[in-house]
Amino acid sequence: MMGLAFVPAAFFNLFAMRQTALIGCLLGIGLPFIAARIMKRGRRGDARRAAVLMGVAAGLGTGLGAGAGPIIGLLFALGAWGGVQATCAGLAIAAGGGLRDAVSSLASSGALGDVLAHPGTGYAVVYHVELLMLFFTLIAIGPLVRSSRRAVAPSSLKFGLPVLPG
Repeated sequence: MMGLAFVPAAFFNLFAMRQTALIGCLLGIGLPFIAARIMKRGRRGDARRAAVLMGVAAGLGTGLGAGAGPIIGLLFALGAWGGVQATCAGLAIAAGGGLRDAVSSLASSGALGDVLAHPGTGYAVVYHVELLMLFFTLIAIGPLVRSSRRAVAPSSLKFGLPVLPG
């Protein structure tokens, strides 16, 4: 997927006759696909070779394709954002599933007592942990959204006959 970010920039550089940037974009497109083919083989040491090739692809593609214009930077930023979102979602799902399975196995074995020996105990624990995390998030956000206006002194808020015109 990394190489796909270079496709619009490669077309742009092809028509703009920028040879160095075009070569960088083409290397950024081709080398990740070669690395994927190496990983698909599944031989010993292939993961290391593919990782090195991906690093070379990122370095050459970014270095030579630096003249590709702002579109490549935007596409890399969007790709990084999507990668972070997918990674965090996957880790959260894995952590929730692991916690649910651990608590459910304890509950079904009777280690948590007769009251909690129910198939839904693991789900309830995960739900309560999520609520606790949301509560801590609100506590952390509180100081960030606090108003920065200072309170006006009460003496300046007087209203009466001396304030009225005429």
